[in-house]
Amino acid sequence: MKDDYVIQRARIERLAKEMSPNCLVEFDPDNPPTWIKLRITHAPTGTILAVSSGDWHVTEIADKSDDQLRALIKSFGAGRI
Repeated sequence: MKDDYVIQRARIERLAKEMSPNCLVEFDPDNPPTWIKLRITHAPTGTILAVSSGDWHVTEIADKSDDQLRALIKSFGAGRI
């Protein structure tokens, strides 16, 4: 079930940690679970590394390859991640 939001959130976390091992991925708790809005911080310092550009439906995330999703995460960070 690739469209499962739990699977896609775990995938985002896995890829973000590959890109920045000390990061913390936080999902907006005010969004419905099928809509993803996130912030990535450097856990030791609290520095914000990336913030998603709006809300992403879980199917939009599921349709992206890992490489495409890495590029999207990088775009959220404007070079910080």
